[in-house]
This record gives sequence, C-alpha cells and structure tokens, in this order.
Amino acid sequence: MKKIITAMGNPQLNIKLKEINKYEIVSKDIQYQEALLEILDNKKDVEILILSELLSGEINIKEFILNIKKIIPSIEIILFLEKENEELKNFLISKGIFKIYLNNELSMEEIINIIDNLNINSNEDIREEIKILKEMISKENNNKLEK
Repeated sequence: MKKIITAMGNPQLNIKLKEINKYEIVSKDIQYQEALLEILDNKKDVEILILSELLSGEINIKEFILNIKKIIPSIEIILFLEKENEELKNFLISKGIFKIYLNNELSMEEIINIIDNLNINSNEDIREEIKILKEMISKENNNKLEK
C-alpha cells in the first residue's frame, strides 16, 4: 500500500483517496508548510506527497521543496503550481520532481490514475527522467548560444 500525504489546503482529494482503500493516508490534508515538515520528520516512510504551491507558510516553494527532500530524499512529489513558470519547472525537474501540473488542470480521477501508475524508485523512470533533463539542459544551452 502506497503511503500518501496530501498538502493541498483542501481535504477533498484526501477524502477521495481514503475511500479507495488501496492507499495508506498518513494524515488529514495538511494546511501549512510547517505542519507538513513536522509530519514528514515523524513519518519518514511516506512515499508520495501531493502538494500545492499555494500551501500556507513563510517559505518560498524552492526552499520548501529542498526542506522536504532533506527529510525524505526518495519521496515522490506531485506538485500543483498556481501558474506556468518555466524557471521553477526547471528547478523542480533538477530536484527529481517530474509530476508538475497547474491547479485545476486535472480531475481527482486523473490524479488518482497518476498515483496508481507511479512506480516508486523505478530505474526505468529514473533513466527516462535523466534523458529528459539532459535534453532540456542541451536546449537551454543552445538557446543561450544563439543569443
């Protein structure tokens, strides 16, 4: 059973996941950054975090992600951004976060399908993600050279 925490500032997804009975929901939907860090610090076996960029707190999203990854380096994060931001996306990808979506882009059923299809620590996924990252870096370098 996949151990999941939702930190969306809205309990609806958490409630839906609990109904399915094939996930272990570690806590109620988290409303604040500080609370999430505290829970992760106490529950280091969490595999999946569903996170909203809009989660209340003092820490910017980049620092917050770094703090989460310090606590549980292998955690799979599904992140929902408020608006498109290429620089932030590139940073997230460099930190191993590849499931990045815009708020309201996916239905609850689509999010559940993503969770169902996650292969935690799959070597094939890691290879594919490294390939994508290399392509992005190469493209960025070519764009800089053209300017």
